[in-house]
Amino acid sequence: MKKRIVVGLLIDDLLNDYSQVICQGASLAAEEAGVDLVTIPVGEMFTPDDDPNWKNRHYKTMFEYPAAGMLDAIVVSVGTVFRGLSPETILERMRHFGNIPIVSIAVEMKECSCVRFDSHHGIELILNHLIEDHGCRRIAYVSGPLGNMDADDRLNAYINTLKRHGIPVDQKIITYGDFADTSRPVIVRLIDEHLSDIDAICCANDCMALIACKELTKRGVMPGKDIAVTGYDNMAWSNVLKPSITTVAAEASDLGYQAVFEALRLVDGESVRSVAAPTCPVIRESCGCTVSDSSSLFDPLRVSDVTEAVQALLSGSEYVPAHDRVNGVLARSWILRLEPIIRVLSSVASDPDADRFPLGDMIPEFRKCIVSENLDLTSVNTLHDILFVLRDILSGMADSDAKRLMIHDVILSLQRVVANAFGVSHYAILREARRSAVIMDNVRTDEPDFNIILGGILNQLCQMHISSSWIYLLNEPVPVSPSLPPQKMNDMSLRAYHIGDSCHVLGQAEGRIHNVELFDNPYVSGETRRNLVLVPLFTTREQYGLLLCEAEHEYYSHVNSICRQISSILETVYLLAQLNEQMDQMTLRYAALRNIASRDELTGCYNRRGFFEVSEHIARIDTNYGRRAVVAFVDLDNLKQINDGYGHDEGDNAIILASQALQKCFSTNSIIGRIGGDEYAVFDLISGNESIEDIHHRLKQVMAELDADSPHPYHVTVSAGMTEFQCNNEVVLRGYVDKADRQQYIDKKLKPTNVSKI
Repeated sequence: MKKRIVVGLLIDDLLNDYSQVICQGASLAAEEAGVDLVTIPVGEMFTPDDDPNWKNRHYKTMFEYPAAGMLDAIVVSVGTVFRGLSPETILERMRHFGNIPIVSIAVEMKECSCVRFDSHHGIELILNHLIEDHGCRRIAYVSGPLGNMDADDRLNAYINTLKRHGIPVDQKIITYGDFADTSRPVIVRLIDEHLSDIDAICCANDCMALIACKELTKRGVMPGKDIAVTGYDNMAWSNVLKPSITTVAAEASDLGYQAVFEALRLVDGESVRSVAAPTCPVIRESCGCTVSDSSSLFDPLRVSDVTEAVQALLSGSEYVPAHDRVNGVLARSWILRLEPIIRVLSSVASDPDADRFPLGDMIPEFRKCIVSENLDLTSVNTLHDILFVLRDILSGMADSDAKRLMIHDVILSLQRVVANAFGVSHYAILREARRSAVIMDNVRTDEPDFNIILGGILNQLCQMHISSSWIYLLNEPVPVSPSLPPQKMNDMSLRAYHIGDSCHVLGQAEGRIHNVELFDNPYVSGETRRNLVLVPLFTTREQYGLLLCEAEHEYYSHVNSICRQISSILETVYLLAQLNEQMDQMTLRYAALRNIASRDELTGCYNRRGFFEVSEHIARIDTNYGRRAVVAFVDLDNLKQINDGYGHDEGDNAIILASQALQKCFSTNSIIGRIGGDEYAVFDLISGNESIEDIHHRLKQVMAELDADSPHPYHVTVSAGMTEFQCNNEVVLRGYVDKADRQQYIDKKLKPTNVSKI
């Protein structure tokens, strides 16, 4: 039997909205083509090896895996994975893959096929609308990063369109973001400096347009009323905001879809080429238009596709999605699925003797068609578009106003079914996400038999939307640190797997495999086509192996939570194993579990419970009686501003940097606890004649040095209060912590609230 083709899809992050939509289109194409798809999150490559984002360091190791013999072709979301790098540098990095055919998404490079949007056309049309329909002349522009191909194309379109209309290009009202939340500072500066002399802000993507809308609203300026704002991408959420965002329709799902078929062309020996997906404006409220002003509330480009597809079905021809076209792949997929319903509707609409639609049979059948899928916002928008087009086409077929009114009522009923199904699906996905976040709590980590622990993990995976899973483990955990470059893990064994409800645990020698056999070994290979996702199993500084899952793309985001929980279990098991080699087995197990329960996962410091237990024990023991001690209460300044302005990952980095300052300031025997989201407590014995004023000064100096050396675009500072006492066997530490907390408030009053270094 011929081996099934395996296509690898490299994205930056399973939680990235843009990457999720690419996965959606790629999954649809893989299903149509009958090939296996393996999605591999590899992080962002444009970061130094000492990147403080330790999660990104682990994911970067995944870039080393794809190799000849493992995958037949590779699709890379270059615009996110290699954001900020030149095409020449990217190509050099991708030569690591050898002779595997490669398709690049968003960035053109030699030796690779490329699938990207015709960014220039969409920006040109949206600017024409602002200039010709709204009379805008002073149009500010928020670009993506310089050197990014899509960003440069959109910027050039902005400049050329202004020139064609005889409008001077003012570099002062052009700023450069990075397509993400971290663009907020440059957008804020643009608004604060030029709000009085601009009448529109054109943004290179929807994320930055959303930031602009929020910042304008904070200043009492209403987007769409006082100033026009436009975006790009037509993200699923862009039409449910208030105001809805005028944008450019550029469906990332189409890129993923077309990229898979382009990869199959290359596998067949075809030459590399560049495929440009057309784009067009979607006119909504943020530019100043109202519902009545716009010819349609939905994407006119997709409407053209939908109309063609529906008319093809109604004419009796067999409608098959054309692989050489990009737009509307999700719409065509839904139309094929709804074909029986569409034919019934057209039959009644065109029959002059029919006086009613068979809603009693049709509604349940329609509901069955759509509830078989987990409806995300993109699918809901697509379904509504199809129903709108269907309503217009059927109304044209009707021979009376009464029948046209019936058609409108039927479409309205179907729209209600879509809305209800989306509510049920959304609730189910949220419930599954909450459940997946705690389900591994049912696995006992103190079980002496490692095989039983692995079996417990598999039993929990069977209860989630994970059709199959394979757990590959290293013989020993491998450290990953800033001083060690990313490298793929070797000497792995398949230790456990499940397919459906059937769970299996293998011995280390029995499941030994080569890296190239990850997707093609007797335990994975089968007759059924699969959508797989490969993620690393890791904790802060160690990798344990890989988790390969089979799941539908809408559940890929849950894999992150599952991966972290399995990694936490493995960390506990390995820690217990190490300690058991040195101490009495029962004493060791108790101590290890207490240590794990008392530690904060993000920083490695003690948690609240662990801090008070350990500190009070040290303060009360006889050998420390009468010794001077200090308790410090330390609060990280402006964490909310960092989270809001730069994202929660950066907030985590700020928390880690603050804990590093405490470790550097206090003695190696100090007890440091993270007792709240941004709050720390420290207990330390004072040596010599040092005063708490000396300690306080040293902490500020250490924090300032770390902040100055930090590559982050924001300041990290702390406020601290300290109190001194003498150790005795009746010490109650909470009173001293509260006293230090009150001192900390005095220190915090002196701190600025602006965190930006720019």
